[in-house]
Amino acid sequence: MDLSSLLDAAHRPGVVSDLTSLAERTISEQSGMTGLAIKGAVGTAKRVENEIIPASINRFLPLILGALQPFATEATAAAETAATGTADFGAFLASNEDRVSEALLQIADANIENVRNPAVLKLFSSIRGKANRIISPALGELGSILQRHYSAAQQK
Repeated sequence: MDLSSLLDAAHRPGVVSDLTSLAERTISEQSGMTGLAIKGAVGTAKRVENEIIPASINRFLPLILGALQPFATEATAAAETAATGTADFGAFLASNEDRVSEALLQIADANIENVRNPAVLKLFSSIRGKANRIISPALGELGSILQRHYSAAQQK
């Protein structure tokens, strides 16, 4: 599964839209002090730039897909070895949550110095240590979204 095909102009908007929905749902599901911090920071950031979530996903999509490509390759190889045919990318990501979360967080770590939005910077510094617990539950759906879009792109 070549995830870079999802960057094509015909597929990218749908991917960004679905990932935006996933991100917004993940944010809304947060609770406790971390949830309050995330929701407050995102609300502040949206007042500055209403479309910050889809704009950020669109901007970082090449890096996200690049970070996930080794896992897509690994999932495909595992499915071929097991003779199951098609890999369940969502299940694969969920079963490798520590490795996948770390790969995605490396993108954030490498790019946080370029962020100029104070709310985003404050949020990042306050939740970075808890980020694996926030990202991990969404990995199955992330993989399913990408696989669904990839399958649709291959049928066109």
